[in-house]
Amino acid sequence: ILRPLLAHLLHASPTSSKCDLKTVFIVSIFRALFNDSTPISMLESQSNSILSPEIKGPIWVVRDEFPAPLEQDVKKVLYRAIEGLSDGTDSQNIGDVDILPVSGEWVGHRTGVGKDELEPMVAEAHKYDCLMREVKSRVTILFLHGGQFFQRNPASRRRMTHELAMLTSGRVFAVRYRLSPQNMFPAALLDAIIAYLSLLYPSPNSLHEAVQASDICLSGDSSGANICMALLQTILELQRQSSDSKARVLWHGKEQILPLPAGVATHSAFLDLTRSLPSETANLPFDLLPDPVRAPFPSSSYIPSSIWPASPPRHQVYTSTAMLKHPLVSPIMAKDWRNCTTRWWASFGQECLADSSIVVAQRMTEQGIPVCVEKFGGMPHDFTLIFPDSKSGKRCFEGWAAFIRDATQAAGQMKA
Repeated sequence: ILRPLLAHLLHASPTSSKCDLKTVFIVSIFRALFNDSTPISMLESQSNSILSPEIKGPIWVVRDEFPAPLEQDVKKVLYRAIEGLSDGTDSQNIGDVDILPVSGEWVGHRTGVGKDELEPMVAEAHKYDCLMREVKSRVTILFLHGGQFFQRNPASRRRMTHELAMLTSGRVFAVRYRLSPQNMFPAALLDAIIAYLSLLYPSPNSLHEAVQASDICLSGDSSGANICMALLQTILELQRQSSDSKARVLWHGKEQILPLPAGVATHSAFLDLTRSLPSETANLPFDLLPDPVRAPFPSSSYIPSSIWPASPPRHQVYTSTAMLKHPLVSPIMAKDWRNCTTRWWASFGQECLADSSIVVAQRMTEQGIPVCVEKFGGMPHDFTLIFPDSKSGKRCFEGWAAFIRDATQAAGQMKA
């Protein structure tokens, strides 16, 4: 921790001209935690990361669960997309995943209460009605949290989801998707698709009414951003496979269109699971992520437990090594974004993962897709989570929310 601080003070570090001392100090602490060699099992690490904080202050949090469809078609179309995007070798390395109900939480802004006022002890349906009375726009954000695919839950991102709900005057549904390594790819992506379809075509007893695709923006940070882009590419692939360019799925007994959302907004997206681009090493002085040339994540970093090491052995918690180059695992590998009517907004710091978002943005722009990229110099991975009240954090949230409002309300045309 002391070494980067001293180098910063002596102007002998790349951070000296771009970060203040407080930022360098906090990033150094997080970096030390990420590189901590203290023995711990992955099961313990995962359990410690799943938060359940007290709900208080100007926020509505409504717990909800979307039922699984009885038919298997949603899984069939996902596997068809996986096969369609395969190079012929990678898709043989995925297992079978079950269709399960998908839970999560609705988040909205709550007015007229102090920062320490607890949530009312009433039924979730009543809280949802209260939340909706405070929603002033059509914006619905489907949010997927980060956590390297094996950690965290929606509660860990409440500051983020509440900020977006407040700034857009809308609502957020944060998905509690299945975590790895217990649930390999494509379990989390399947959960995201079920959540998206549940917004579009809710079951009869749902809290919410049907949401138009033009009012939905997919959003997420880090690994959650990966799932957002994979969901977008899944829909595009199913459209390419259709004779009339419309993706369809049998959903609760009725054939439904699977449309593209209005927008996708990602923050510090983890789009290249091979971590092979120049920024992975060039931006190490600014970032809290561990060096990608270390032992493959995280095969040798944890003491054995019931969930890790995996059987059969693998290096990545999310999927097999052979699948790392698949476009729905590493969206940087997706070559075709044509006919995508969805706008994409990408924000990131001066972080190890930066180049992957830049490469995808360049490819989409070359194919005529509207893209907005915002890079924040000197900021680490997921900086809105660590520094939400900093100038960069506030500016990022403002741009994030402005994009979502524009994408869902069609207030003008964004140029690529």
